Amino acid sequence: MSTTLLEKLDRLPAALVPNEASSVNLGQKVLATYTNAAGIEAGYGYFAPNIPANSSLVFEFHDATGKVEYDAPRAATGAGSLRLQTLLAQAASAELPEWREELARLLVNSGRRFHPDAISVRAFFGSLSSPALSQYKAGKREMVFNCRYVYDFKYSTDKGVDRARAAKGTSLSLPR
Repeated sequence: MSTTLLEKLDRLPAALVPNEASSVNLGQKVLATYTNAAGIEAGYGYFAPNIPANSSLVFEFHDATGKVEYDAPRAATGAGSLRLQTLLAQAASAELPEWREELARLLVNSGRRFHPDAISVRAFFGSLSSPALSQYKAGKREMVFNCRYVYDFKYSTDKGVDRARAAKGTSLSLPR
């Protein structure tokens, strides 16, 4: 009895997928290596159902006159932006709140270059949420900021004091 091309193709996946009872052939080794290298050895890995929220940090700069300006951490290049976003995503899931606060303090001190008259800074750490698919189809494109942590930093106005070292931080953790 002659087997058709479709019957042969139908048996191909079974030949590639490892079976406990069969010996491992070259096709199985190639498939196992590819899925391991691609990170898809677990179910649904390719479709990434658990994509983390888009972490964000927003600064509120206050100067002595009461003027308030808003800003966010900046990166000079696209690669720098990717690294910054990765760092913020890691901070969002950090188990040590002191580490997250220290990161916020360092980024605030860096951002103060653009706001040299600031005497206090409030840093809001959270995530951005996209609208639901139905809202997006209806034309809603706004992202919603979900604040999880708030950090306050005060700076000395004395010229003899190193302003970056004078930063004192306090944090407030908000319910989800």
